[in-house]
Amino acid sequence: MKIAFVTIVALVAMASAMPAKKQDSYFPTNRFIVGGVPATPYEFPHIVDMRLSPYGHWCAGSIISPEWVVTAAHCSDSAMTSYTLTAGEHNITSGGVEGTEQVRQVVKIIIHPGYGSPHRYENDIALMKVAPPFDLSTIVQPVVVPDVNFAPTSIATVAGWGVLTQGGAYPDVLMKVDVPFVDDATCNANYVEYGGTAESMICYGEAGKDSCQADSGGPIMCGPDNALCGIVSWGYGCAVAGFPGVYTETSYFADWIKEMTTPTAEDPAPVTTVTNCGGMIESSSAAINFNLGSNVAPNQKCAWVVKAPYDQLRMQLVESGLTSGDGIYVTEYNLVGPGRQVQITTVGEDVMLTGAMYFLTFVAGPSGPSQGFSLEFYSSGFPGGSDALSGFAHLTTPTGSHSYPVGGGSYQNNENAVFIVNPEAGGDRTLTFTRVDLESASDCGYDALAVYTWTNNQYTQSLRFCGTTMPNPFPIPGGLSLVTFTTDSSITATGFDFSWA
Repeated sequence: MKIAFVTIVALVAMASAMPAKKQDSYFPTNRFIVGGVPATPYEFPHIVDMRLSPYGHWCAGSIISPEWVVTAAHCSDSAMTSYTLTAGEHNITSGGVEGTEQVRQVVKIIIHPGYGSPHRYENDIALMKVAPPFDLSTIVQPVVVPDVNFAPTSIATVAGWGVLTQGGAYPDVLMKVDVPFVDDATCNANYVEYGGTAESMICYGEAGKDSCQADSGGPIMCGPDNALCGIVSWGYGCAVAGFPGVYTETSYFADWIKEMTTPTAEDPAPVTTVTNCGGMIESSSAAINFNLGSNVAPNQKCAWVVKAPYDQLRMQLVESGLTSGDGIYVTEYNLVGPGRQVQITTVGEDVMLTGAMYFLTFVAGPSGPSQGFSLEFYSSGFPGGSDALSGFAHLTTPTGSHSYPVGGGSYQNNENAVFIVNPEAGGDRTLTFTRVDLESASDCGYDALAVYTWTNNQYTQSLRFCGTTMPNPFPIPGGLSLVTFTTDSSITATGFDFSWA
């Protein structure tokens, strides 16, 4: 899937089903092994066939541990549930079931946070976690990831399941080709018209020998131990003289790979203590001590956004002065809004959560006498549980207004913002949008505002909208609501204003 300048009409239909690293006309979408020979079955026991539903073979990757595969970021931006990874593979055609395959579902994707900046394919690396882990054997083994001091070899081997010639037929079996190293200065000079190359890239190839699309994410290997010196990324054409293949230099990311794939244990004690009613808690662990031993006003509501750095979260109610009419609720949050919810009721019982961003909501009963609680959470596991919120506000005044972006201007691409409207005085409120300027779509599938009210002890979507038409004012029963704002990767506008009273 390494990008190429291809104008052959016969490739158009195939390209529409293949992942593209470049959308520009001068970086078409077909990269394949060119000038190679069949690999010996299971010669590279770390390589995996990446399939994306409904297309079939999509990219490749390399096993770095029983749970983790490293691949290209540009292969990894579809829905996680659409991917499967197969180890122990050689023949990938429909009739090529060899009995050695291990098919695994992808359960986590970590794309390098610097992917695409400043060079469009800089930091083109991602990690995929599989479940269950691969069973290691003589034909399924992790690859050696070279350290930061690794020196490229004069010849390297790249392998993949792409077509044999530009515009030609796909092979049944894994192919490989030996390619020569091209020094950084020469490679950068050859590609200067297309933005040049970056320090984190390495180049191999010559006329007639190269990788291409459908090889993307797969390995280029150096030395007698076939160390993973690069990941198939991008380039001009397929095996075109003067334009070698450009690879993500794996040794440049050795420390990042280790950090992302090494699980972190819980803190021995909470590192943060919170006493106020609601807000943002961004920490690896925290103690939330709210009015323990003191009276809580009837019907009081508090909402915290809990954002942890790792993908496992353990919560425990440590002490409680709550009554049967009170409730503590933990609600999953992602780009589609509040999701699954659990209630915490028993002191000392662990509540285990998968993910890293949640709403923690406390609701006092109508009659009391509630006397607060102490709750702790601990994050552990693998880094990269969720992205930072692009905007946040905890709005607690009896009446007020809020504008986004704060200070004017236009909002950004890929926004994920949350605003908690929760007046401390409690009581019913009315939420009114006074200005709306968002990208428009019939289903609001690009940029959108959504409002959730706390109803029947859960967050219920009251409306979702976009464009420039303002909705009618609507009630906030009990005074607690969430305003969420999400955007896609293109077209921005000037945002919105709302008030509550």
